[in-house]
Amino acid sequence: CSGFSNRGLESLAGLTKLSWLIIHGQKFGDMFPESNQSLFDAGLRALASMKEMKRLDISGCKKLKGRGLADCLPMMKSLESLDLVSCEKLGDDALAALHKHPSLKKLTLMDLPEVSDRGIAVLDSLKALKTLTIQSCGVTQGCLGQLSKCKKLETLTLNGKGVAGAEVLAQLAVSKSLKTLEVGASSYSIDAMGMPPGMGDDSHGGDPKLDDECIKIL
Repeated sequence: CSGFSNRGLESLAGLTKLSWLIIHGQKFGDMFPESNQSLFDAGLRALASMKEMKRLDISGCKKLKGRGLADCLPMMKSLESLDLVSCEKLGDDALAALHKHPSLKKLTLMDLPEVSDRGIAVLDSLKALKTLTIQSCGVTQGCLGQLSKCKKLETLTLNGKGVAGAEVLAQLAVSKSLKTLEVGASSYSIDAMGMPPGMGDDSHGGDPKLDDECIKIL
């Protein structure tokens, strides 16, 4: 829906019972993906009327900066799944609006260079969060280790330059709830005793920066 505009979204405002909305402004897989240049923050404010929303997926909308989501997310008390992908101007304001959200269980943040440590710092207030993906965002290792404070987090995927450092894994290792950790192309199932099966061999491939010192932490 690369041509989907503010006017189109505003026309949906009357669907107050809507529980699932996917806006893909990008044709994934194309050599030259087409993005949505017509949807702005003002249009997303129309979503504030959709108080029964459970899943919201917004991808490839290049003009969004976050204020529209900041206005509507606090109204979506039933929201369980939020995907924000390839919205290159979307920043920390959108995540700040999730502070202490009561029902969000799954959050995907991918290709969001304007999302920084300040935005990620909000996530430990999400008491229901079970599944989290952070990929190619503008964050540093310093904030990622704080995700161990997410008390119900079971599945964590980290992908991007420098996310697999020893400092991050050392902090995540104290998590009591984490069951699956994916770093780069690697996937590890972590049992209560610590060492995932087969972690000592090379069968997982994965991020070349995940060295022996990192593995010993787990």
